[in-house]
Amino acid sequence: MRKLDRDTLNGYVCAVKIVIWMLLAALAISQSAAQTNLPVPPQSMVTNTVPPPPLPGINIPPAPLVPRPLDPYLLPMTNRTPRPKAIPPPSMPVSGGELIRQQMRLQPPPPTAASLAATQAVTYVEPRLPAPPPAVSNRVFHVAMNGDDKNDGSQESPWRTLQKAANTAEAGDTVLVAKGAYDGFQTKHSGKPGRPITFKADGKVIIVSNNNNPPDHILVRGTDWIVIEGFTLRYAPRAGIGVLDSSDVIIRDNVCVSNQVWGIFSGFAPRIQVLNNKAFGSKEQHGIYISNSRDPSDNPVLRGNECFENAASGIQLNGDCNMGGDGIINGALLENNIVRDNDSKGMSLISIEGSLIRNNLIYNNGRVSGAGGIHLTDQLGCGNPSRRNTIVNNTILEPRIVPIRLSDGARDNILFNNLLIGPHGIVDEVGDNAIDTESNLHTDKPSDVFIAADTLDFHLQINGPACYRGRTAYSEHQAPTRDFEGRPRPPTAPSIGAYDVELPPPATKP
Repeated sequence: MRKLDRDTLNGYVCAVKIVIWMLLAALAISQSAAQTNLPVPPQSMVTNTVPPPPLPGINIPPAPLVPRPLDPYLLPMTNRTPRPKAIPPPSMPVSGGELIRQQMRLQPPPPTAASLAATQAVTYVEPRLPAPPPAVSNRVFHVAMNGDDKNDGSQESPWRTLQKAANTAEAGDTVLVAKGAYDGFQTKHSGKPGRPITFKADGKVIIVSNNNNPPDHILVRGTDWIVIEGFTLRYAPRAGIGVLDSSDVIIRDNVCVSNQVWGIFSGFAPRIQVLNNKAFGSKEQHGIYISNSRDPSDNPVLRGNECFENAASGIQLNGDCNMGGDGIINGALLENNIVRDNDSKGMSLISIEGSLIRNNLIYNNGRVSGAGGIHLTDQLGCGNPSRRNTIVNNTILEPRIVPIRLSDGARDNILFNNLLIGPHGIVDEVGDNAIDTESNLHTDKPSDVFIAADTLDFHLQINGPACYRGRTAYSEHQAPTRDFEGRPRPPTAPSIGAYDVELPPPATKP
């Protein structure tokens, strides 16, 4: 064996020391890096329980990985406290590895985009709560003859024109119009369910002119949930009040007199309500005209109106297929109306379906000509006959024309409890309607049934032929429980016609 000299042996020893020193330095560096707050990507929380395969050389089994928080130096976030900055790690004694790193001038690698994103503080965003609903305005504006449209519309500083009010009012607002004569207006905005825009006369307000197109004194067009109340409208070139392409409009307590074509007119106006108005003296056509339909549920309500001395009919409903839409007016309610002394028909009901006509007082129509006090028919060429309607408890006195006429395919209509006075009764030209021969009473002697027909008192004679002779129901359709004046009808024996009588008090035993 060759004998090593001192220099060679010292070289081997130095080499071994260098290797050992480098191994110790590497181990110290790795331990020191683990103790620093260097930005590192998040680590998995799963514990590695499987030992790694043996490595060549010196095999020191590594310690198992211990779960730890992703960042032990950050406080937890709360819903109220913004995320704080990182807390620096506690001070620790300098290890040998750190000294070696300082000696070798080793610096940590610069942070990468991924490492910065992993440790960047997240700003807490306060949750957005739904905005509270806007306060209901329910503003009240005023219009007066001494007002000025430059004013603010208050009671102390009213506007002068209704059009200024119509341009301004929005859902929930009310416009009160003081006594006087004004130009008409056209609506500009819609109301909302439960919050209509109301235009109301506060005193006797007369509308005598307008600048609308078409020239209706008050024109509700393309706007919904509008109330028109208490106005007098005269000499309009077309209608006193016109409602076009609008829904859920209420026309209440108005007087329409001597207008050129109609008193009140509507076209394509589902769920319109025409309540307690007077419409008379229309020079060309009807007092009230509800026309055209494109909605499967029209449901117009005409209640408590008085229509008289009009050039055509007192009230006309017409689906009119010639104007487009479905051409049928569905679900109408006509009750407690007085229709009298019109030149043509009392109620002209054209292409209506599933409607109820009850408790109406109709008399002395057909002054020039007419088909009937109530006429159910079809628009020429439409093929939409009036059908499945109920006509019950009406009082109809017609010395010139037929009280009730069913023609042009009118079928499946139910008629009972009607009081018919005059030379004619019910004329059914179709023969496909349910007409109760017992409860529909026809007579040509008004004095037999009324207290004083000559003075237009159509209350029933007590114990007359119409008293307690009606039906509570017929063909699965119910009679009204109250009469024309709101009086409760006897629950088991209602009378025939629009009026009922009070039951006599029960006899008392002596």
